[in-house]
Amino acid sequence: MLKSSLRLSAVLLVALLLSACNFTLAADVTPPPGYQPEPEITAAPEATSGPQYPLLPPNPVDGKVIYDEKCAPCHGESGMGDGSQSSQLPNPVPALGSLDVARKRSPAALYTVVTQGNLERFMPPFASLTDRQRWDVVAYVMSLSLPEGSLAGGEELYLANCTECHAPDGKPGKSGVSDFTSQEKMAGKSTQDLYQAITDGIGDGMPGYSDKLPEEQRWMLAHYLRSFTFAIHAGAVVAPTTVATLSATLTLTTSAQI
Repeated sequence: MLKSSLRLSAVLLVALLLSACNFTLAADVTPPPGYQPEPEITAAPEATSGPQYPLLPPNPVDGKVIYDEKCAPCHGESGMGDGSQSSQLPNPVPALGSLDVARKRSPAALYTVVTQGNLERFMPPFASLTDRQRWDVVAYVMSLSLPEGSLAGGEELYLANCTECHAPDGKPGKSGVSDFTSQEKMAGKSTQDLYQAITDGIGDGMPGYSDKLPEEQRWMLAHYLRSFTFAIHAGAVVAPTTVATLSATLTLTTSAQI
């Protein structure tokens, strides 16, 4: 009974705080000064019980547009939890752009939070976004913590150390090896998971690189493997992102964060 009462009190507190700052779940984020609410939508909400991986490669470039509108007011432009409205919340906003925080979170875990929200941390569910848009935002959030030069460095390391078994585009070069373009497989892996596999190896099929590559280079490889799951738009065609394209189209500010 005590736990139920505390839980109910927390929910009421959330409702009071959100209403006090003109914050509605339907609008997703705390509106800026002068905001005019949109007409209430009465249509049935989109189903959100699909697979915990994107059906198409997510586009971090599209995700940046959504992030700037929906997420930056609380999480900040560079994801460090210092958005213009973060001070209105009673607890610190997670620093999604922090390397230590980002490396421990998988895309699937981030997607779940974006979809379901976390009212204990005063984050609403983003019901106004389509499934594809949520994955695009997740892809961009994961790019916020990329150390400067990690993709270019990771590409060089991948081509020099991994293409004996893996194809240059991330697909299996040999039977039985991992497919780094598999959304289903990669969505459940954090960057920490990828780093650990590179460090320790996997069974008899893949050797560990703890004695072959220094720690910084193993992290570069882990970040680069994630880029195989991203996509860019070329007209109506979705194509795998290249390092040059990703670096040129994303404005990464992580060098000032580390």
